[in-house]
Amino acid sequence: MRIKLNGLAIADCTQALQLQPNNIQAYLNRGLAYYRLGEYDKAIADNNQAIELQPNEIRAYYNRGLAYSRIAAYDRAIADYNQVLQTAQLASEQQAEIYTDRGLAYLMVADIQSAIADFSQAIALDTHNTRAYYNRACACHHLGHLHDAIQDFSAVLALNPQNAEAYVNRGLLYHRQGYHQSAIADLQTACHCFHQQRNLIAYQQTQALLTKLQQLLATHEPVFA
Repeated sequence: MRIKLNGLAIADCTQALQLQPNNIQAYLNRGLAYYRLGEYDKAIADNNQAIELQPNEIRAYYNRGLAYSRIAAYDRAIADYNQVLQTAQLASEQQAEIYTDRGLAYLMVADIQSAIADFSQAIALDTHNTRAYYNRACACHHLGHLHDAIQDFSAVLALNPQNAEAYVNRGLLYHRQGYHQSAIADLQTACHCFHQQRNLIAYQQTQALLTKLQQLLATHEPVFA
């Protein structure tokens, strides 16, 4: 259904552009539909057209940034996010989303400090931004700041107790810090969440991890280096 709806949107926007070639909204809408279908090059092309017609159209920069990230053109994505943040007057929650997206791009180019700074800014703007907490936890883990990572995964779970991936990650960090029973409890909860979500593959993987942890703890052997 989603593919069909986006296909219809593309057809409608294409027809609109044939009648009115300078219709910026049609380029924006078609670009978004292409993005949702995974046709990122076409999404970028439509946003380029929108920017050519209206150089200050921040929606085009943001949507193009998202598409650039999908094709791993992270430097270009960061430049587009910068353009939006520098020129737009946005609500706090909107700014938080852009900082989170830019932080993810920084994370992908291994600029960890910039990524953490962006995630922290996103959280300051929107304390309910679970994406920012989750990704800052990953960045802190990358730096070996395990206590900070655990705190951020805990913040995610306080906001969304059904986030199975956060339980898995926090559980592994608990184990690394020697809190084995807390680690087991988190992995058990993750299994329950994955089962409820009918994510069979993730459930089986987490169950295998939990079983391995329980077995190796029984033998007093290290589980994860």
